[in-house]
Amino acid sequence: MNRRRWVYLAVVVALSMIGLHFYMAPYLQAGRSKQKAFDSTFRRYSNAIASRDYATAYSIGSREFQGALSEPDFMTGEQSLESKWGKLVSSTTENFTIDGQLDPIEWTAKLRERRRYQNGDVHLLYEFHFVDGRWELFGYKVVK
Repeated sequence: MNRRRWVYLAVVVALSMIGLHFYMAPYLQAGRSKQKAFDSTFRRYSNAIASRDYATAYSIGSREFQGALSEPDFMTGEQSLESKWGKLVSSTTENFTIDGQLDPIEWTAKLRERRRYQNGDVHLLYEFHFVDGRWELFGYKVVK
């Protein structure tokens, strides 16, 4: 290729990248704001679990979550983890993803948490949905 074609190709690529940036910027900004809100929600949830404030933790659950699991059953499940593994010492987020799909965007977050108890570690998987302007716990399961 001659020099003129290289310059033309470079200009086309640069303009395409700039256009892509302007097209994607609102989606990237929305993702960042959803991540901040999710971090805050999960921090509230895990702090409630750590302080044994199960009513607050349960209140973060979605209607579907609360319809499938009663508050007393939720409390019993959390208390059984402490009965089996000892006092909760700490919890760590191992990984999480936030994903927005469809139009309008439906946001979901999936998170893996490691809870360290006195007698061992327990791993949990969570799924949250962004509903009516807030993150809600949609479901979780113990994987160990």
